[in-house]
Amino acid sequence: MRMLDKSAGLCLLSAVVIGMALPGNAMAIKAEPETSPTAVVNPSNGEQWCFFVDNEHEIAYWHHSKSTEGWVKGVVGGSVKAGTSPSAVIYKTGEIFVYYVNANGEIANWTYSESKWVGRAFGGKVETGSSPFAATNTENLVQYVFYVNSGGEVADFFLNKEGWHGPSAIGGAVKAKTSPTAVVYATGEAFAYYVNSSSEIANWTYSESKWAGRAFGGKVETGSSPFAATNAANGVQFVFYVNSSKEVGDFFANKEGWHGPSAIGGAVKAKTSPTAVIYASGEAFAYYVNSSSEIANWTYSESKWVGRAFGGKVETGSSPFAATYTSNNEQYVFYANGSAEISDFAYVVPGEWIGPTTL
Repeated sequence: MRMLDKSAGLCLLSAVVIGMALPGNAMAIKAEPETSPTAVVNPSNGEQWCFFVDNEHEIAYWHHSKSTEGWVKGVVGGSVKAGTSPSAVIYKTGEIFVYYVNANGEIANWTYSESKWVGRAFGGKVETGSSPFAATNTENLVQYVFYVNSGGEVADFFLNKEGWHGPSAIGGAVKAKTSPTAVVYATGEAFAYYVNSSSEIANWTYSESKWAGRAFGGKVETGSSPFAATNAANGVQFVFYVNSSKEVGDFFANKEGWHGPSAIGGAVKAKTSPTAVIYASGEAFAYYVNSSSEIANWTYSESKWVGRAFGGKVETGSSPFAATYTSNNEQYVFYANGSAEISDFAYVVPGEWIGPTTL
């Protein structure tokens, strides 16, 4: 159980509903410039949800399920801070939690439960040009929402069986206009990664009721943020980032410990960030925008990296987001295309990539 530390500024949040929006067709469905989508896949049935900021500064989505013919679009609402992007998690029950920075610079949320959307403002004060990152342990409903606060530190809101706690300043000195990333294990251990003021990959780990920090190293390209992915089943972790040579780089953890920094390669588009998924087998798939503005990939399998360019055309200043349906290893890579519309590449059983598809 996570202990409450009054000195860290933790407090229980009141469950005040600030708004509600029902799904519906959106008239303005293009993505806001210089923002990136996020996505979740229902682990029970494979339903896909892709959330993004539309050009009315609201949270919008594309949804695909077996009960619908193709993709269905909708607008949830809210007023999103310019230049920021949402983050989302989903439970096995199908509940969805979408987090974003509102127009007041606070962490805000939309929760989808019992077929309706309910919104609230959490609070806190987010540093300009930074976006939140949500991570969950679906086994016991633990959630973290990490962000960079107005003091330039890593901060969070935290949910356990006792309710929501926060805002809490964890610490560190975060590089301006970057965002954190995180993974959570089934045990409840949390790992938050960020770019520190020396442009290195740094970390906060929550274990045994306390946070411990360290700098990993590496050199991160200006304007880019890391992305962490894990196979929680056996403790494998990857932290992908764009290095100062504009290549995809990583730090990697297995039962033997941490390894890196390693330069994987590629030529990454300026001011974009990678995304990734990991299979239970330990295979890793890192996606990024290459210097030709296409979706490109590095796949780690049988102890080696293999790269390829998928194609498509990504909107300037936008990064992709990858999600997987763990039951059969299907993958979906969502991005804003050159026309500011949401598109994807989809890997479907029995093993074929489809795309680029404009949703």
